[in-house]
Amino acid sequence: MFRGLVPITTRIAGHFPGARLGVIGDLPAGVARQWSRWCMSPAYYRVDVPHLHDRTAEVTAPILAVSLADDELVTPRSHRELEAWFASAPIERWHLTAAEAGVPRIGHGGFFRPSMSAAWESGLLDRLPRA
Repeated sequence: MFRGLVPITTRIAGHFPGARLGVIGDLPAGVARQWSRWCMSPAYYRVDVPHLHDRTAEVTAPILAVSLADDELVTPRSHRELEAWFASAPIERWHLTAAEAGVPRIGHGGFFRPSMSAAWESGLLDRLPRA
């Protein structure tokens, strides 16, 4: 997606038409290109923020890290690696499946979509599994 689809569509459409393509959602061209740069680099965010690891290691505020079982973009490994950046922060981990939320699918970014509103209204936050 980031090697072909993003460069082609942003050049043609002037933005990334993710909603029409069924991925991520619409993004301004600059954001889509930045995310591409991050995702294509082993340094990830550090491409643009070289001292990011030093900064995140200083964070001491509690973090709630929510992972989604059917996230097609953030793998369990990448989630663990991102959490590891916050070495000084206490981290509470929630791993959520679509079945636990009572929806057919969550996917990347789906945690915040209107399709999850019934799950939120039913008290999902109180029932989330702690890992």
